[in-house]
Amino acid sequence: MDFSERTEELWDKIQKLDSEEYQLMTQDLAHWAKVLKRDNDDAFFPYAFISRQEFRSVILYRARAMNDTYKNNSILQYLHSKWSAPNFVTNLFLSTKNIGPGLYLEHAFSTIIYAKSIGRNFYVNQNVTVGATARGIPEIGDDVQIRTGAIVIGGIKIGDGCRIGAGAIVTQDIPEGATVIAAKSTVLLK
Repeated sequence: MDFSERTEELWDKIQKLDSEEYQLMTQDLAHWAKVLKRDNDDAFFPYAFISRQEFRSVILYRARAMNDTYKNNSILQYLHSKWSAPNFVTNLFLSTKNIGPGLYLEHAFSTIIYAKSIGRNFYVNQNVTVGATARGIPEIGDDVQIRTGAIVIGGIKIGDGCRIGAGAIVTQDIPEGATVIAAKSTVLLK
């Protein structure tokens, strides 16, 4: 069985899920279609799953999250039996149990996400760290974007609609709709 046949078989299994799990995965799929400016038609799941390692990682994350609910998790079992680790982003660590629908990973290599909760339509790039300090772990609202190399740590709240720019270091609460950017680089002369 080739990659596209396995992908079609996986999509058939996803479509047979209980409504809550199916809705979550299809909302992820819809957000991916929106971000990639493509039609969310019957051809989009196979396209996204075959062409985007990051999308495969989102499906794997959702299947692992379902494992808490289902003892006989056919999606997770299928992924483990039909695809090997290199088919996913292997140095992506999603350690947050509660990530809302619309999870979008752009590259996401060398990314660690450990938060109390993350809302819907979360967009994250590569080399991002979201994690703990002695003050706790972050809570991230809806429609938040975190760009390349940003660090978001501690028991802070990131409001809905925030954008964290590349290289920014965030250690305090960020109000709804705010944009955080890294300081401009400074050239030191000899």
